[in-house]
Amino acid sequence: MLQKIKHTKKYNSIVVLGLTILMIACGTAATDGFVSDEKLLKGSAFDDSQSSSSQGNLSLRVRCEIRSNRSKVSVDATDIASGEYKATVTSGGVEVTSGTANSVGDEVEFDFDSDGGDIAEGATAINSNFIQGGKVTGKIYTVRGDFIAGLENVTCENK
Repeated sequence: MLQKIKHTKKYNSIVVLGLTILMIACGTAATDGFVSDEKLLKGSAFDDSQSSSSQGNLSLRVRCEIRSNRSKVSVDATDIASGEYKATVTSGGVEVTSGTANSVGDEVEFDFDSDGGDIAEGATAINSNFIQGGKVTGKIYTVRGDFIAGLENVTCENK
């Protein structure tokens, strides 16, 4: 019986390795064993030809967390041009817009939270059940409303 279990573990490892190689070959990212359906969105204000100090090399990260009594989302950009920005998060058809924030160096960060303490520290308020279906979309705009970039269908962490 022990030999059969070892064989099964070895077989499972080979299958996982094979699927990972297949996903890489097909251009699909693998994270924590799950296939993500995240989609990078680029707005007309996003210029791939610009230098590294502007939107050309912009890196966007959207993280979200679900708890039984809390929703938390952060939208962070690096290598973004100096300026003033705002962010939106959307889940279950509900969209919430942050206040404006100035970039610091080449970064800008936005926090959305249902926790009163984090809201008091500057996070944009969202309902504790804001995150629906375990996914959110986060987007960054210039203060004038020009769409820079976003990540669609980000899978949230359950805590």
